[in-house]
Amino acid sequence: MRISALIIKQIVFSKWNVVFSFVFKELLRRLYSNETHYGMSYDLDESLEQSLVYTPLDVREFRNSDVCNFFKANVDVLSPIELKARVERLLFLNSGIPTCYTGVLKNGEPVVICWAITADSNENIKSYFKGGLLPLKHNEVLMEFIFTRPAWRGKGFHGYLTKMLLLKAMQAGSKKAYCYVSGKNKTSIKVSESFGWKYCFAKKVRWRFFKKKIKFESYLPETG
Repeated sequence: MRISALIIKQIVFSKWNVVFSFVFKELLRRLYSNETHYGMSYDLDESLEQSLVYTPLDVREFRNSDVCNFFKANVDVLSPIELKARVERLLFLNSGIPTCYTGVLKNGEPVVICWAITADSNENIKSYFKGGLLPLKHNEVLMEFIFTRPAWRGKGFHGYLTKMLLLKAMQAGSKKAYCYVSGKNKTSIKVSESFGWKYCFAKKVRWRFFKKKIKFESYLPETG
């Protein structure tokens, strides 16, 4: 999507100290860091439909017009974490990997997006993430890059959209869903746990002098 590329350029050429802070932290991360991400799974069954008696959202595929609604902002006031989240999703939009969905209020206001990715995209996912995500089976779906507009956060729209996409995937034949959550993102971990996602593996990412190593391990609960 060319419009998302234009917004990325807008970010790059914004106030230099904001971009410098973002780039500097990313360079430090790639110079030396250890990260843990958790792979979580969700079994798709009839109870999912029962939990969606009411939803304040409608779901449709992402449109070009949504780009500005979600990503155009005053970059000068964004934190490095928020800036990174936007750039990651804009770059993924440009990859063309399907399918991104938008959760919209009944009045048509778009408030949250998320990708629901199937095994049909395994090769593209392998190429894009350089082996950073495990391949999907034919009856599995991956929930990735969920993003809620700042003004609408804390209202449960994250959960509503996820449930609606999981139900859509189940109706299309999927039996299990997966998501990846950063070990540093305590809010996302808490939300995922309350939603019913179960830990199934850990992804260890090791950066040393700009060389990246990824290792998948069985999940072991933290003790103490």
